[in-house]
Amino acid sequence: MNKTSHQSTSNKTPNLPDNPAYHLDYSKLSEKQKHALELFNQRQNLFISGGAGSGKSYLLHFLKRYYSQFALEITASTGVAAINVNGATIHSFAGIGLGNMPLEQSIENVMQPKMSKVRRRIRSTNILAIDEISMISAQTLDLIDQVLQAVRENNKPMGGMQIVLFGDFLQLPPVSRYGENFDFCFNSQVWQNLQLEVIILDKIFRQDDQDFVKILQDLRFGKISKTSQEVLSSRINNLDQNNIIRPTILTTHNAKVEKINNEFLKKIPSEEIIHHAKFEGNEYKIEFLKKNCLALENLKLKIGAQVMMIKNTYQKDGIINGSLGVIKSFSSKKNYPIVQFTNFRELTIGPEEWLLERFDYESKTLVTEAKMTQIPLILAWAMTIHKSQGLTLDKIACDLKDSFSEGQAYVALSRARSLEGITIDSIDFSKISANQEAIKFYQKYG
Repeated sequence: MNKTSHQSTSNKTPNLPDNPAYHLDYSKLSEKQKHALELFNQRQNLFISGGAGSGKSYLLHFLKRYYSQFALEITASTGVAAINVNGATIHSFAGIGLGNMPLEQSIENVMQPKMSKVRRRIRSTNILAIDEISMISAQTLDLIDQVLQAVRENNKPMGGMQIVLFGDFLQLPPVSRYGENFDFCFNSQVWQNLQLEVIILDKIFRQDDQDFVKILQDLRFGKISKTSQEVLSSRINNLDQNNIIRPTILTTHNAKVEKINNEFLKKIPSEEIIHHAKFEGNEYKIEFLKKNCLALENLKLKIGAQVMMIKNTYQKDGIINGSLGVIKSFSSKKNYPIVQFTNFRELTIGPEEWLLERFDYESKTLVTEAKMTQIPLILAWAMTIHKSQGLTLDKIACDLKDSFSEGQAYVALSRARSLEGITIDSIDFSKISANQEAIKFYQKYG
């Protein structure tokens, strides 16, 4: 039977928003970003890739800001990435839980009465965007495809939605649960069926130093020249002990991060001030915020603590997501931290909101499902590489001597704004590698 009853409500090219802000933001796009947008407006399925800092996230936020009214749903492969785009995980959107059940059971589950909201959302969506697609395995993407087809009663790939995928297969590999080996999702059946237009963004916005950009581009493909080795070796143990701001230690484990941050905080003799987050909304969504949001449920601070900004609210002051600073004092009324940042700006930091939103297609408005209110700072002596995704960090310290997983040296070093912001404890150049299958995938696209 040809299943067609829940197709996209419109196959027309969306009209470009007639909005001065749209045209201003559009003018900031690179030529390749504009080309991707042109294909998007032609209803093409897209895979948008490129190295760290190439503008993938900027383009995704551009789409969210101006195209949500066209029934665009923004999702991501992980909770952290989903929070960054105020969206849901693709697992939650598709109603597949962890994605570890057989197809028949997954479809049976999503068809239950209690999943009616999930089904309504799937059927209302015209365009589905998935961020950090590299962390979705081929098996999971094929499962999502079959579930969406079943719910939408449409046997076209992904149930007939327009699909826009973002990610970099040379950064974050598929998540392996229980030690299983998972295929990259470009090996999935649905990847072939979608006939994706592949756009590789190659203009790097994060770093200005072209020599550093070249080193990072080589590292991304697991290459390291003699010149690059010399440059990186010059960053070994170059910590300025007199500088009040220490580089943020990037590591792989949450427990290690917590231990380092707590140890540094305990060494400070001043009084501890605790800010408790406030939550509103759906209980399940609140738990999701608690687990995945960079902001903390209970934020412990002291005068002298090293902190990181985790919102872009203060961009006009030169402070962005990832900027480092030190707490100088607290405001007299509400104990808001007064922070001196590395650019010497001193700011009082009040609470900010993190939202989980969805577009309601009946009322044509964004609906907030859950909200977290907290001071947009975290302790910044250490951080996991995973949590640093999407951040541009002033100063980082990393140990690259251990057998890092493929691509991890690149992911860590590419968080830094400049070469001068990097301190390396030790490095084993023979351990730097990239996944050969992912390299072959990119070689097809020049």
